[in-house]
Amino acid sequence: MKKIVISIILFSLLVSASYASDFVGIYEDLKVEYPDFVNRMIDGGASESDIEMFLSELGTVVQSYDDLTIDNFDTKMYQGLKEILFEDGKVGVAKEKYWDFTMTLLSEFNDEITETLADKKLSGDLESISEAIKDVIFEQTSSSKPIGFIPLVEIRDWKVISQKNDEFGNPYNEILIDGELFLEMVHDDSLNISLDVRSDVSLDNEKIVITGLGKILNKYDLVELYSNLAKIELDSYFTSGDELTINIEKTDDESFNITMAGSLEDSDIQLDKPLKVSLAFEPEGNVSFDNLVVVCFDEQGNEILLGGKYNNGYYEFLTNSFSSFRVVDNFKTFEDLNQAQWARLKIEFLASKGYINGYPGGLFHAESNITRAEVAALITRMMRIEGNVANIKFKDLSLKDWFLDDVAAVFDNGIMVGISIDEFNPNGNITQQEVMVLLSRILKEKGYQDVVYEMLNVPYDDMQIADWAKCEIGIAIKNNLYKDMPLGRFVPNKLATRSEVANMLYEFYKK
Repeated sequence: MKKIVISIILFSLLVSASYASDFVGIYEDLKVEYPDFVNRMIDGGASESDIEMFLSELGTVVQSYDDLTIDNFDTKMYQGLKEILFEDGKVGVAKEKYWDFTMTLLSEFNDEITETLADKKLSGDLESISEAIKDVIFEQTSSSKPIGFIPLVEIRDWKVISQKNDEFGNPYNEILIDGELFLEMVHDDSLNISLDVRSDVSLDNEKIVITGLGKILNKYDLVELYSNLAKIELDSYFTSGDELTINIEKTDDESFNITMAGSLEDSDIQLDKPLKVSLAFEPEGNVSFDNLVVVCFDEQGNEILLGGKYNNGYYEFLTNSFSSFRVVDNFKTFEDLNQAQWARLKIEFLASKGYINGYPGGLFHAESNITRAEVAALITRMMRIEGNVANIKFKDLSLKDWFLDDVAAVFDNGIMVGISIDEFNPNGNITQQEVMVLLSRILKEKGYQDVVYEMLNVPYDDMQIADWAKCEIGIAIKNNLYKDMPLGRFVPNKLATRSEVANMLYEFYKK
């Protein structure tokens, strides 16, 4: 099984010695029009000549695509970035002469690169590169038609979009995707692929039918289905037989109904892991993105907060099932946060998303210690993971325990283990080091690279890291999970407080 690599690819920056003259001056344009990227790279120690060579190489690669248009430019920029960062489709080692440049990119733009690979388009200050190259390319063309010789429609015959009316006369887009034809026509050796099925006519209902889905998932680890109303990520853990039907209905500006059916005998969809769904959403009025959350309802009508985040016209969240979803403003605070003013905004953020709860009376108890079971519940809530209670063999757990499902989830997903083979110690307090290890295990599963702890330039000397934890703690330090902790550090064997765990969860959430 192939793995989706996130930040490790930064070590594979490969720059060609030849590039088109059209892009020789792009560095000067970037300095004037979009200075943030240049300033960050120079402040980090990169040379101007290396930056210019990188930009010229990237622009030339993107311009060479025959089917390039303004509409698909973001996708092609992402494709071009991967071509430059990878050697023969595999992670390589940067050429020695560009090592300083690569290390600068790694240290200055780790978050942006991570977001770029997750969203499949350049993010943050890296987006300025995309805009600068787009300016150069499309100033040289008279229209947004493909630059090469192959019209866009000729390589998109694997999908058919028709406008139809449902039984009530409401118009909808029906989108048919021939998976086998897609594989025949699209030759892409990347780890993931985007099935862009957006219609020129934006309607509030869509029916998407994918045949040959299993064959597509056998080739790509991650398939992003990109439509007018939503984006849905299907990975190798998704099971629906060889056909998938998705119905998406937008009932108002904030509400969506999504149903899915597969080609299994019982037409059931099996979600071994939560799916990432992004709803096309633009908030109206003076709304804080930090307070927005996706809500749905269970079979008993109880409201469930699914958290999520706003990202460039979409609201992203994780779900274990499909039903009605609504994006709402859900600001929440607690009366006793003055004792943890340093973490107030992060606690309020996580509470508004539904990831963290308080106590009766509107209290949070920020400086109280937190138990292993409580941390298991926080992680389960944030990651939307599930587990099988039957797999739990710990003698100190009971079927009556409120946290039993949470412990099963973190245990089955390899995030949390017991303190011994038959003891979980759910009510025992947890240390800062142990919390860091749990979050780092999730980052590692997401593709974040291992870090040799001994090679880190740790900014303080009194670290007492257990040998068993050094790899995970290295990942945590590299990715700044301890950011904004008191004194700018964490204390490994100190019992973690609720405010400290909230701080770490917030920094983890941003990854």
